[in-house]
Amino acid sequence: MHDAHRTRLKSSVLTRTPSDRFLVGHLIPGFLFSSLLSHMFKRQSLVHVALCIAACGAITAAQTIRLTWISDTHLDPRYNATDGTSTCAEHDVRPPFGRPDCDSPPALLNSVVDDLLSQPGHRFMVFAGDWSRHDVTTSSQQLTFEAFRDTAVAFQRVVETHGQRGTIIHALPHPRASYDRFTTAVGNDDFVLDYNSSVNASVPNVFLANYTRVLSALNMLMPSELETFSTCGFYSRTLETGPGLPGLSLVMLNTVMYSLGCVKADGLTPCVSGPDPCGQLAFLAATLSDARSVNASVLIVGHIPPSSSFYSAATHPHRWGTTTFGYWRDIYQGAFVSILQKALLNGTQIVAQVFSHQHHGLFTGVAGLPLFVGLGSISPIFDNLPSYQEIQLQTRAAEGDLPARWLIGDVALRRLTNLAAAGINGTQPDWETASFRGTFPEANGFNDLTSDVVALIGNRLLSRRGNMSNALFWYNADPANLNVTTVPCSLMNPTNACQRLFGCFFTTGIVPSNFTQCLQQ
Repeated sequence: MHDAHRTRLKSSVLTRTPSDRFLVGHLIPGFLFSSLLSHMFKRQSLVHVALCIAACGAITAAQTIRLTWISDTHLDPRYNATDGTSTCAEHDVRPPFGRPDCDSPPALLNSVVDDLLSQPGHRFMVFAGDWSRHDVTTSSQQLTFEAFRDTAVAFQRVVETHGQRGTIIHALPHPRASYDRFTTAVGNDDFVLDYNSSVNASVPNVFLANYTRVLSALNMLMPSELETFSTCGFYSRTLETGPGLPGLSLVMLNTVMYSLGCVKADGLTPCVSGPDPCGQLAFLAATLSDARSVNASVLIVGHIPPSSSFYSAATHPHRWGTTTFGYWRDIYQGAFVSILQKALLNGTQIVAQVFSHQHHGLFTGVAGLPLFVGLGSISPIFDNLPSYQEIQLQTRAAEGDLPARWLIGDVALRRLTNLAAAGINGTQPDWETASFRGTFPEANGFNDLTSDVVALIGNRLLSRRGNMSNALFWYNADPANLNVTTVPCSLMNPTNACQRLFGCFFTTGIVPSNFTQCLQQ
C-alpha cells in the first residue's frame, strides 16, 4: 500500500489512526492446497540453484540474466461488485481494465499475465509484495486470501511457460519447478488489518502460513524456505550461473515489521520489539557474508522501503527541514544501513536494493550504499499507469581488487498506455516498453544504472540542470504527466521546489536524516 491515498491512509509518518483490534486468529482453510510438512523445514542462509544460460551450452563473457521486477498488484476480486465491497464503490464508471482511485480488476491481472507471456525467452520474476487489495477488514479478510491465491496461480502460469522455453533455469535435484523462476516478498496489505505484521520465529503467522501453503503447493517456494517464510516472511536463494561466472543471491525481506505503521491494537505499540525481530537482520548479515565467500552478487528485495516517503514530503512541503518522512523505525533503519555498509566494505557485491510500496518509480544513489530502486505498481489506484520493470543483469569481469560480478545493464519500463480505453468497443490493452537508458540516464549523459550515476543525476537536478521530464516520466509511468503541474509537483510553488524534492531523493532518499537536511537547504 502507498501511504499517500487520501481516504485509505491507515497510518503514515505524519498521522496514524488506531486500529480497532489486532488479528491473532486461526488459520483459514478453504482454498488452501496442502498442509505444511514439518519434516520439510530446514534453516539455511543460502539455497543454491543452478541457472543454465544459452540453453546450457558453453559459457562466454558478458552473459545476461533477464529479471522481471513487479509489485503491488492489489487484486480486487470484488472490483465489479455493486454491494459496496469494491475498492471502486465510489465510482459508477469502472473501465474493464481499471481506473485511478481503484485497485486492479481481474481483467488487469490477466492482461499483465498475457503481456508477460508475450515476452521472448524467459525471465526470473521478482515480486515485491502487496498481492491483496486495500481496505480489507477482519470481517472480509477472505478477500486477502482470494487475491493472493488468484494472483499466485496467474504468476505460476507465467513462470512455468518461461521455464519451458529454450533457456532453462532449474533447481537441482528438482528440475523445472516453478520456484526456479520466482521469488516474493510480502507487503503491508498482505496482512489484516493493514500493516499488522505480528511475527514470531517460533509460531507461524496466520497470513504467512496460508500464503506458504499456496506457494508450496504451486512449487513457488523451495522446501528449505518454508519455515522462515511461514513464520516471519523472509528467505534467500542463490542462483549458480555457470562455470566461471559469479552467482546471484536473492534476499527476500519482510520489511513491514520495521514500519512505523506496524502497531498493535492500541494503535501505538509497535507490533514487533527488540533490536532484531525474528533474527531477520542477522540473517541478512549472514547471507551477505556467505554470498561474498562464494563470489555471488546480491539483490535485496522488500516491500516497505528503508527510505523517506517521497509522497509525504511532496504533500507536506511546509514540514521540510523538521520531519524526516521516514517509513521505518529508526532502530531498524540504522541497523539495516550499517549492515549494508559493512558488507560493501568487506567486499560483498550488492547489485541493488529493490523496494516498492510507493507505487511510483524512484531511485537513490548514496555513497557507500548500494543503488536503491523504488518500483511502480500494477494497481492504478494512485494515478499511475500500471507498470513493471524488465531488467538485464550483465556480467562484469574482475577489475583490480573487484571480483567478477553482476551489474544492471539496462532497465526497461513496461507500461499499459491506454488504461481508460482498454476493453471499450473492442479496444485491446496496449502495453509498450520504454527503455530506462533512453528516458533517464541517457538523457542526462550517462549509460549505466549505478548508485553513482543516480547521485550525479540528482545533483544535476539540485543545480537545476537536470531533466525533470524524465524524472516525472519514470515516477508516473505516464507520458501525459511530464510537466510540473502534475502530482506531486502541483502541490509546490515555485516549481524549483519540485526539482529540489527529486534531487534530494535521488541523492539522499535512503538516509532520511540526510534527506531532511537536503530539503532544508
